[in-house]
Amino acid sequence: EPALVVPFGVAIGEPPPARLGELRLVEEGEETRGVRFGAGAVSERPAGLAVEPLGELVLELEREGGGTARTLTPPGGAVDLLPGEYAYTLTDDVLEQLGPGSYRFVARARAPAGGARAERRSATFDVR
Repeated sequence: EPALVVPFGVAIGEPPPARLGELRLVEEGEETRGVRFGAGAVSERPAGLAVEPLGELVLELEREGGGTARTLTPPGGAVDLLPGEYAYTLTDDVLEQLGPGSYRFVARARAPAGGARAERRSATFDVR
């Protein structure tokens, strides 16, 4: 009969930052339509799997010169996310509201225990 093991630990020092992968633009023809990225992690350990979820994720569109053009996650960010591949698609309505210019995606994440914020930026893309 399999045993259930519940690891127990005492945090010493600052928790490590959340794991946040590279932000990859999703292209449709010559137009950028979204972004994809990995968040969190799962790894095998002798006693089973170690799961590193995200406590908080904020995804924004930033104008090339700086400043937030649009926040893409709910107010306060998405919380308690399991590890996985995440994606966001820019709809025609969102693209129209943005207007012409250069933008980039910015993702900021924290681990459930807090700690330093991980931050990633995509390559810049143009909206016509």
